[in-house]
Amino acid sequence: MKRKFFVTILVGLFLFLTVSDILPNTDILGWDKARWGMTHSQVSELYDLKDWEVKHKDSPKWMNICFKKTPINIQDREFRVWFFFDKESPDGKLIRVNLSSGAKGGDAYSFEKIAELLIGKYGAPDSDRTKKSNILGRAERTMLWSKKSGQLKCKIMILLTGYTQEAVCSLYYTSVAQ
Repeated sequence: MKRKFFVTILVGLFLFLTVSDILPNTDILGWDKARWGMTHSQVSELYDLKDWEVKHKDSPKWMNICFKKTPINIQDREFRVWFFFDKESPDGKLIRVNLSSGAKGGDAYSFEKIAELLIGKYGAPDSDRTKKSNILGRAERTMLWSKKSGQLKCKIMILLTGYTQEAVCSLYYTSVAQ
């Protein structure tokens, strides 16, 4: 009887560990190696950051931003990375990370591949909206994941100008505790 119980526990543990490896991540703890609440100094050790961005006098209080010096590549698309901190100092805490493809010219297909990667990592989004505007010649898809520690918004905009199509993708990672 004890042996059956022990074997059942071992099989259950094995199945739990196996399934947990293939299930999507259940939380958004930050972006890449940066975690919510890390200080500016800690994030600077992970990434080569530019100096603080100059703020406009009417900027919100939380608008303490440093850019990663070099862009990153996702699905062969270049993205610029912004780190937002709660104050402009070495001990300012990380509260948000934005990624933007910035330059137009991307195609909608490559950005839809990014959406698929995010769904694979975080599961189905909590909301997924598509908005089309024939007057302005653009379409927009916005997906939102809300987790215990953070949120992620993925916004893909497709601009139709004449016979050409340009697409832009932005990812907004935000700490829930801010």
